[in-house]
Amino acid sequence: MLMLYLDSTRPGVGGSTAVPLDQRVQVWLQAVPVVLEKLKVKTVALVSHSAGAIYAVNVLLRLPHLVHPTRPFAAMLSMFFIFPLLCSSELCLFSICLPFCRLLFFLLL
Repeated sequence: MLMLYLDSTRPGVGGSTAVPLDQRVQVWLQAVPVVLEKLKVKTVALVSHSAGAIYAVNVLLRLPHLVHPTRPFAAMLSMFFIFPLLCSSELCLFSICLPFCRLLFFLLL
């Protein structure tokens, strides 16, 4: 099994093209299959952080064919009340490495 890591900014956030708030999830759901097809990726394991959770949940619910049929995986990481630099747990330390409010894909080929 080959694993590829893809980090994607939410539509309309950061340096991405402006997208009205009420259309961001739909734009995401249209873009994900196109990107995965271009990369020849058949299934994904989802990992989201903070506000990226809504995008991961929508992929799970609306694009379930993208999740591996026998080894499905999705994780939602969140650090709402603890500033990571003040925490010594491994999860807090790991979250420092994550771009804020991004959705992470671990692509299983």
